[in-house]
Amino acid sequence: MKLSLNGHKISLREGGISKRPGWPYLIDCGMHVEGILGGFISDEDRRIDSCRDLNLFKKKIFPLMIKEGDLPALLTLLLSYQTLHHIIYTEFIINFTNAVNSLKEFDEVMSSVYYSLKESSENTGGLFSIVPELDTSVEETVFMKALEYSCSLHQKNWIKGICLVRRGESSIGSYYKKLSETGLFLALDFTTKIEKSRLLDEISIPGVRRIHYIARLEDILNELRKKKIAVQISPTADLAFYSNFSLVDYPFVDYFRKGYKTVVSSGYPELTSSSIENELVMLKSSFGLSVEEISALSEFSAESAFCDDVTKEIIFEKLRKKD
Repeated sequence: MKLSLNGHKISLREGGISKRPGWPYLIDCGMHVEGILGGFISDEDRRIDSCRDLNLFKKKIFPLMIKEGDLPALLTLLLSYQTLHHIIYTEFIINFTNAVNSLKEFDEVMSSVYYSLKESSENTGGLFSIVPELDTSVEETVFMKALEYSCSLHQKNWIKGICLVRRGESSIGSYYKKLSETGLFLALDFTTKIEKSRLLDEISIPGVRRIHYIARLEDILNELRKKKIAVQISPTADLAFYSNFSLVDYPFVDYFRKGYKTVVSSGYPELTSSSIENELVMLKSSFGLSVEEISALSEFSAESAFCDDVTKEIIFEKLRKKD
């Protein structure tokens, strides 16, 4: 497949680890779109076809993206790449908390993003969702404006959920009432330590489906199970950005093996040079993850996807029919 990014011709080919016998299709519930692919692959997996494509992306597409910044074209390219690598559903997380100060121009960008992705989806069969990321540490007026804009996208059926980032002492709980009224799915991303009582308050907000918190969660795992909230991880980013754990004592695979819903995402490819394929290969290489366990992770991701019921049924149908 040949595509163009700002006049530059890019050739993509089918590949990826899902072509291996028994491997499921993959689902990426969390690609932050500022960056691109690459990353850690164990010695035994260095022969996979996707390596060459990942290197091509890192060397050729990433510099173009930085230079030109054409978001609709970039996302179309990324969705095509994901689909060719049998990543059947991708959530693109876009942080536009501060962009609301120029809503007229930004609305044009978002319209172009949505319809470009929709056209790409119809042409390739790859499924997608756009997930606005809102930073709760900004001034309340700025946050509320971003939330209201997200609600307007929800009313257009362009989005189904948002990701809320909690930094420092900022509190998601202070927006409890407003968030409860939106009808949006919520993913909570805690970047700093939070008291257990406050954490329990914030995961009780209606609509919370996923939580990303790089800390030991034994005290709240049963509460997460009761509320059907998945634990979201991005191993490469988690280990790079947080000093809480090393690969040796990373606890989240153990939670998954004890039956708690776990979702693996590519996280921040622009900072880690990773992809959902590389994340799963890392888990396989480092923790002995089996193909059956990877299939279960795909199903957990499908269950917590920020999409409508029709799209979710298509995802499950594709997962069931994979050879």
